[in-house]
Parts: sequence; C-alpha cells; structure tokens
Amino acid sequence: MKRKSIIITFALALCVAAALVGVLAACSNTETDSVFSSGMLGAQKDGGLWGYVSSDGEWVIDAKYDEVTQFAGNYAAVTLGSKHMLIDSDGNEVMELASSDISCNKEKTRISVNEKYTGMTGVINAENAEWVLQPAYDNIVFGESGYIYAGMSSAVGVFDADGAQILPVEYNAYLGSNADVFYKYTEEDTEINFFTPGAAPDKVVQEGAEVSYLSGSGEVVCYSYTDTEGNIVQKLPGNANSYVEGENPIYMAYDNVMLVEEYSEGTATGTMDLQKLDGTSITRQAFTGATYKSDHILSLSANNVDGSTIDWVVDTLGAQADTVSGSAVRLGDNTVWVMSEDGKTFTSLDGASSKELTLGEGVKLEFMFSTTAYITSKAGVFTIVNNGAEVAALPLGTLYVAFTEDGAYVSAMNNRGYYAVYKADGTQVLGFDLQITDAA
Repeated sequence: MKRKSIIITFALALCVAAALVGVLAACSNTETDSVFSSGMLGAQKDGGLWGYVSSDGEWVIDAKYDEVTQFAGNYAAVTLGSKHMLIDSDGNEVMELASSDISCNKEKTRISVNEKYTGMTGVINAENAEWVLQPAYDNIVFGESGYIYAGMSSAVGVFDADGAQILPVEYNAYLGSNADVFYKYTEEDTEINFFTPGAAPDKVVQEGAEVSYLSGSGEVVCYSYTDTEGNIVQKLPGNANSYVEGENPIYMAYDNVMLVEEYSEGTATGTMDLQKLDGTSITRQAFTGATYKSDHILSLSANNVDGSTIDWVVDTLGAQADTVSGSAVRLGDNTVWVMSEDGKTFTSLDGASSKELTLGEGVKLEFMFSTTAYITSKAGVFTIVNNGAEVAALPLGTLYVAFTEDGAYVSAMNNRGYYAVYKADGTQVLGFDLQITDAA
C-alpha cells in the first residue's frame, strides 16, 4: 500500500540524487504546483483498492488496483497482484512494466520506466508514451539542468530531453543541488563537464584536477587542481573567480552562498567574505560562530569594532543576509522573516515590511505558509486562516494540517490515518475518507 504517513505537501517532492563514483540512484525528481497531478489524485477508500479522484472529489478511475502512483503527464503506474502496468488518464493499459517504480522530470514531460521483458530502464514521452531513450540502462535520473542521466554498471552518460547523446556512458558523476559534474580520469589528465540549470555544459580538461563537494548543506560541486607554482586552486561552475589556498580559500558552502577566508601575506585576517556562488560579495565581516538550520537559514556572529557581537541571519537559498534581533524562520512560501518572542510579529529579513498576527487567547500557531495564510489550533481544533479570516475549522481528531507547495490546498490527516483536502479559501474538496498515494 502506498500512502504518506505524514504529509507536509502532496506535491511531488524534488529529490536530489547523489551519484557517487558513477552509480546512479533511482530517484523521483519531480514537482507539481498542485495536490492534483494531471487533475487527479490517487486514493484508496475504506481500506480497499486504489483508484483516482478528480479535483472535484469524484472518482474518475475506479478503485481496482493494489497500488498506484501519481500521474506524470498523461500516465501513471499501477499494480494489480503481480502485474505492473502503465495506464493513461482514461484508465487504459498502455504497457506492462517490470515494476511500478517510475519517476519524471520537473516539467513532467518525460517518465522513466522499467520495461517488463528486459527489466531495464528507459525514458518515455509523457504525452504519447513513445520511447525517448530505449530501455537499456540500470538507472535513470532527471537532472536539475534538464538533461537525462543514464547509468550502466559503474558508468554514467548524459542525454538531452529528446534522447540525443551529450556524453557517452563512460563517466563518473556527482549530482548536487546547484550543479552536476561528470568526469573521467585518463593517464594524461582529467576531463570535467559541469551542468548547471539554464547553461550550456562547461568542459574543463586539466592535469591533476580532482572533483569534490564543498562541505556544507547545498551539495555544491567544485573542482580543485595544483597550479605550476604548487598552489591549490578551487573552481566553481558559473564562477569566474579562482580561490587559492593561502589567499582566499572557500571555507564553507551552504546552498547558494559560501564563506571565503581572506588572507594577508599568507596569514588569515579573521575576515570572511560572504558571497553568492557566482562570487558576488554579500557582506564582509569578522565572522566567528556559525549555526546552520535545516530550513536553510544560517546564523552567524560577527565582532563589532567596539568589541560587541552582531548577529547575522543568512537566507542561504535566496543568498540574502542582514543583522537581526529575533528568531529567523522560513515560511512555507519560502520567504524568511524575523519573528518576535511572542510569535505574533514578523519582520522581513531586509526589514522592509512587517506583519502582526492576531491570535486569541490560547490559540497556538501551527503552520505558516505565508504571513497571510496559516493554521492555528486551540483545544484540539485546527483552523485555516487566510487573509485574516478564519475560513475553516477542522473536526476533532485531526492530527496534522499543512499547506501544499503552492499554497492553493490544505492537506489534513485524522487519527485513523485518513486524509481530507481543502482549498486555501476553506472549501472542502475531499472528506476524511481516503488514503492518499505517495508521489510518483
């Protein structure tokens, strides 16, 4: 049975695959702006079989399967007994599969499937189910850069969305959240190919070069090499700067920012330059302590000229920083705000705007998608608040409530493990009588 035990969002999760020394891990690499993929949601009623309901809450494909995935484009994978099938949006069987493990690209135009008779993996067009990449590979991963990465044994190759070969299947790989790198070592040198979103592949051939992650949270890929004078030089994709050991090495990287140490005559000055990954400086400070949180917020301390301490907060995803007084939080809409001690006043990281929430006595703030859309609780009752109005109170027995990624829907789970779906305006779409599929 496929269902989520805890939901933060029904949207198909973007999964970052780390492919070390050429081994690609099968991973869903998709996202959608709605709980309903292709207008449908896989669901199970009364603990029985699975089917699909529409965004109106109507059954559009009968509940007759043991397992189902979400739709990717026009297709989804289903299981009945030992049989795995790809079906279209009308419920017609399109092809038999070796397993129901499928994944799709971010745009949901390409789907990787395991072909039944060979057991190998290929890629089909999500509009017409025609093969884009024949099933001849052990693993398929869809990269952030828009390319298809195909693995065979210990080697990886790169193909475009139409199946044209970019790199043959003979490379090792690191896949990061900011860049993907494919490389191979020869007796003479190292060939490195960087792939970053929206940019053409960047090829480097360098004797003695090594590829690695920068330590930190963002899986930032870099390479280093020893120059003719024996200096260790660090390079990043999309960054024209060179970072030289003993001059300006990269101390740490977090998502879309990095800390660069500053040296004078070979000695560290104590000042660090907080930069974007492209080398643009955000601020230079005598940073001391650093704490990174799982919501992609970096807290830094800096020494003031008078000996006092300044607290800095860095939005490592948005590459923005400022001094703050209070606790920084990332909301569901991906904005970072500084919260007062009582949890009622929020100020934007740049201090340009603020918002005060009106919470009654005994009301607890549970989840915030934005400063205008949030969920509260009191005496076991969850309430959806939108634009200052309480638009829906959920029944007792509701255990968990959260907004979807786009803020358009609210998902709720009750104490039986069943789900309801509401629109953000409080309109109920589905009642507490369904189990919900995992994302494809």
